[in-house]
Amino acid sequence: MQDNKQTTQEPVQNGELPLDDMSKLEDTKPKKMISHKRPVRYPLLSSLSTQIGSTIFCFFNMPLEQQNILNHVIFDSVTSSVNTLILRMLYITLGSTFGKFLYRFCFFILSERIGLKIRKLYFSSLLRQDSTFYDSQETGTLTSHISIDVQNIQKGISQNFGLLFEAIASPITGYVIGFVKCWDLSLVILSIAPFMILGTIFMGSSTKVTRSKGDVYDSKAGAIAEETLGSIRTVQSFNQEKAFSEIYSQNVKSAQKWFVIGGHFLGIGMGFVMFTIFCSITLGLFYGTVVLRGDGGMKNVTAGAILVVFMSNVISTMSLSKISMPASALAISQASAYKIYQIIDRIPDIDATNTEGLKPSMCEGKVRFEGVKFNYPTRETKSVLDGLDFEVKQGETCAFVGASGCGKSTTVQLLQRNYEVTEGSIYLDDRNLKEYNIKWLREQIGIVMQEPSLFGFSIRDNITLGAKEDQSISDEEVVEAAKTANCHEFISAMPEGYNTVVGDRGSQLSGGQKQRIAIARALIRNPKVLILDEATSALDTQSEKEVQNALENAAKGRTTIIIAHRLSTIKNATKICVFENGKIIESGSHAELMDLKGTYYEMVCRQQTTVDDTSEIVSENKTKEEHNDTTIKTDEASGEPSDIENRLQKDIEDEKKKMKKSNKRVFLRTFIDSLKHEYVLTILSMIGGIGQGAIFPFYSIKFMDIMMVMLNMEPGVQPSDDQKKDIRVGCLTIFGLGCGIFLAMYFLFGLSFISGEKLISRMRSKLYSKLLIQNIGYFDYKENGVGKVVTRLSSDPTNMKGMAGLISNVMSIVSSFGFGIGIGIYYQYKTGLCLFAIVPLALLVIYLNGKLNSAQSSPALTAYLESSSTLVEAIENVRTVHSLSKEKYFYTKFEEQLKVPKRNILKWAPILSFVGAANNFMPNSFNCYGIYIGTLMIKKSIEFNTNTTDFMNDFVVQFINMQKSILCISMVAGVFEQLDVIVQDFGKAKKSARAVFNTIDRKRPIDISSEDGEQPNEVKGEIEFKHTFFRYPTRPERCVLDDVSFKIKHGETYAFVGASGCGKSTTVSLIERFYDPTAGEILLDNINIKNLNLEFLRKQIGMVNQEHVLFNESILDNIKRGKGDGDNNISDEEVVEAAKTANCHDFISAMPEGYNTVVGDRGSQLSGGQKQRIAIARALIRNPKVLILDEATSALDTQSEKEVQNALENAAKGRTTIIIAHRLSTIKNATKICVFENGKIIESGSHAELMDLKGTYSTLVTSQKEEI
Repeated sequence: MQDNKQTTQEPVQNGELPLDDMSKLEDTKPKKMISHKRPVRYPLLSSLSTQIGSTIFCFFNMPLEQQNILNHVIFDSVTSSVNTLILRMLYITLGSTFGKFLYRFCFFILSERIGLKIRKLYFSSLLRQDSTFYDSQETGTLTSHISIDVQNIQKGISQNFGLLFEAIASPITGYVIGFVKCWDLSLVILSIAPFMILGTIFMGSSTKVTRSKGDVYDSKAGAIAEETLGSIRTVQSFNQEKAFSEIYSQNVKSAQKWFVIGGHFLGIGMGFVMFTIFCSITLGLFYGTVVLRGDGGMKNVTAGAILVVFMSNVISTMSLSKISMPASALAISQASAYKIYQIIDRIPDIDATNTEGLKPSMCEGKVRFEGVKFNYPTRETKSVLDGLDFEVKQGETCAFVGASGCGKSTTVQLLQRNYEVTEGSIYLDDRNLKEYNIKWLREQIGIVMQEPSLFGFSIRDNITLGAKEDQSISDEEVVEAAKTANCHEFISAMPEGYNTVVGDRGSQLSGGQKQRIAIARALIRNPKVLILDEATSALDTQSEKEVQNALENAAKGRTTIIIAHRLSTIKNATKICVFENGKIIESGSHAELMDLKGTYYEMVCRQQTTVDDTSEIVSENKTKEEHNDTTIKTDEASGEPSDIENRLQKDIEDEKKKMKKSNKRVFLRTFIDSLKHEYVLTILSMIGGIGQGAIFPFYSIKFMDIMMVMLNMEPGVQPSDDQKKDIRVGCLTIFGLGCGIFLAMYFLFGLSFISGEKLISRMRSKLYSKLLIQNIGYFDYKENGVGKVVTRLSSDPTNMKGMAGLISNVMSIVSSFGFGIGIGIYYQYKTGLCLFAIVPLALLVIYLNGKLNSAQSSPALTAYLESSSTLVEAIENVRTVHSLSKEKYFYTKFEEQLKVPKRNILKWAPILSFVGAANNFMPNSFNCYGIYIGTLMIKKSIEFNTNTTDFMNDFVVQFINMQKSILCISMVAGVFEQLDVIVQDFGKAKKSARAVFNTIDRKRPIDISSEDGEQPNEVKGEIEFKHTFFRYPTRPERCVLDDVSFKIKHGETYAFVGASGCGKSTTVSLIERFYDPTAGEILLDNINIKNLNLEFLRKQIGMVNQEHVLFNESILDNIKRGKGDGDNNISDEEVVEAAKTANCHDFISAMPEGYNTVVGDRGSQLSGGQKQRIAIARALIRNPKVLILDEATSALDTQSEKEVQNALENAAKGRTTIIIAHRLSTIKNATKICVFENGKIIESGSHAELMDLKGTYSTLVTSQKEEI
């Protein structure tokens, strides 16, 4: 993979994708993220300036005014103009509130818009990446960034960004005031600041490093989740729920280890910062007495001036300490931005959205390969194509044949320019492919892949996805394409017709139905070059014949390339190229190659022999078998309940209602869960909260006690011994409180953070394990699509972190509230009671803030979930998106889904900003109100017309008591800001917690985790269906199986044949108990499978699905998956034996890494035939009592199919076998063949009996024989 290049990226506008001018920014500093929002730059700077300025004035006005009060009263002995002073403070407070409103307003808009912009840039960048990039990436890792990392970036850029500037600007002003009033005292206080800054830097850098380290494992866990939940049938059929759950948990725990380390650093850092502040105060108070007695650098310093210096420096230092939280959030956002911008900044070799290149008005479709050599970038040592030369003229049909993995599919990938050739050139109309615009090139090509990908849209939308960008498609054209692809009839038979949603990856359709819709999608664009890669492999014989005729007609006038193993589908091709080891060893027409009597001739003969064998079996079976009835003999069918459709619909509605009503006390449940698993951490963090809440009020008392001593000291006079003792004891007490605050902050923030990360880890693992054991029907619902489930898995537990430390923060708030109010009332009860009276108003503002934030986040979360689902679906099927040139379509859809939060930005910004500013108004108004009431209380209790020592002592005592009362209750007011932050996260956390617990608590109709059920000591494998009916829960109006009955004895082989969508695969799904029948019974050895332990049942079954799913691990591990959970003692010899049986040992051994070769995302590094053979080996190593083969050899070439078929027939001996096949040659030896039609078995018997019947089966066999 090439090095990441960096360019300058323009924003996406009007749905257009950013092209070669993608973002080229040096790093992930805040300026890079903010650069996306140039329109709000000036309002942002204005609001930031206003907020910082007003905050500075508000913070530092109070100590200056208090000095005025002291100086006026003590030294002038006149009645102070308190009203004027308080009004001045109030005006500044109102200015600060306005600044806070403006700053919140701008930063809310900024963070939301940047979040939306980064989401768009990230998705657009993913869409433009080439196949080389995706070969080296796990799609689950890529898609997980959109839910967590973008959220982290938003948090870093939102209010935290403004708070960072505020926390930097305020200390500068405070220190300036301090230096002006008393430079040497300020210098002493400031001497500790470098240690605090070092602590802050340590905290930010350690958080960034540990977050980056942990995110590696977090992303891996996300990739595992997406891969397994997207292949849930395979996971469950091989009992791999526990195995994958363990792997997922290991990655989550590995991430947790790093996050826990970060939590310790965070707690230590915050504790150290607060400790240095208390040290600074202690040192300053001690030196203050030196200054006051005239031994300092400045002379004639008054007590009022010292108070100003202390208040200014303390406020400055406290403000500086606040850097830690926004700095930590910014560090996390930078770590997240680094990963995001690595993708955004990457320029691919083949840019799917590049606008450069030729766009001819006409395309003939002439294709030529000259000396093409190719190695996959991820496997450079293995040559895939070795000097390929061929030419297909306009209107010709060229067929590629050869063994699996010989380079056929790679050739058509190069023609689409998914990769660049290693050597040689590829031409279209005598021009090198590199000269064409990539979008134009791909729009000239219509392709149907061996494993077609459909999207979770309606059938109509899936077909119209094949249209070119400038092509307007009518409903009539959609229907015409569907008719050509032989899918109009089954679509029309569905209740919603063309509006039927196909589900994730087409999960609501059969393999044949999906393939026909994919053909319709390819045909509707009227391509100049048509590529059919095993395009009819999943079709029954009759459908294949009809579609094949339609495709031959459609191929007229256009260049067609066909890849096929069924040689009957290519006999009319203009040219047939025989591939072997990346080379074309034979080339010519069918007749020419037959005359050559080479490799192609041998392939045709083998296939002809196989088909001819079906007629020879007829006479043999007549002598070997007793004649069985060809019709189904059944008892009187009980039938479905008459109201079954209504019952199923009601079950769906009842479950939705139950989910809405359940788990209302999620906070209590989360707290109990944390207490249960992390009781030490939880209790210690609660203690830390109580300690932190109590320390500050007590610190206020000791601070004012020392100030009282200083106020009683005569300037320039040595303090008395009692005064020295009081100052010494006070300073030591504050230092002791500093040691206590270190522990309290570590417990509160560090351990709460750790508890939160452990909660996330635990909930994510628990949620994932519960998702793995949900019944398959759960995933059929639109709201439980793979994209949405994976997004919820990463985002919901993360959001729950807002609840983890909530109880500790609440304890801190209650402690601060209790001690602050209590002490305030104790020292000046009238002032304390007056201040306490307005506390409910502040709580009301906080409550409204929480409610409004919850109301704002709910629709946004829903929209983000929808958009993330679109991203996941597009990236999982990115090769299909590229081949259809639908990057813009998916980007526009993604952008449309983000319009809901975009529209809400301006709606909610003023409301939330106003309430937030009102919340900020409360602490400052507390100070104004407290000084006003306190001063009035002093005026009423003191005689102002005397200048005696008693008056002065009385005033100082009352003033200090007032300050103690105000400071303590101001601590309570400061708590309101802390509550403001908490309630903003609580609404989102509560919603996510409810969703998590709903999934965890969901009662599953088919419970995989249950240990109940029978587990017989011996299983023969006899299967019986008794009057079985079935309807899919999401489509209760359609009966898929209609009174199906049959009995398979031990050792027998049954074959199911019939048109696509007739119920064959559904039947085996019921045997696996993915679903339960709506009526009737299914028995295994005369025991209803509902009464068997589900894990035990599935261990008896080995299944090879039509869509062979492999996991992104080594071939060895993939085959070992067949043994199931708990069976880890598998020798390499057993794996090799299974691979030899499945005819895949040779090609595995030929790979550089052999059985340790990693197969890639969903087996992307292997050909279809190779994947299928490994899937067969996986099923055989299980040594099952029941073997189910659903089109198990459809992707194999004739020779491989024959060898594998013989192996499967040997493997079937002594076990019950069910085969679903369209190639009738693979089932000729079956004990009984059941012909399905519209959910019913219309014929049943041996091959010979059904041929004698001359019914549907006989017609299928005859038509298949006639093809060659």
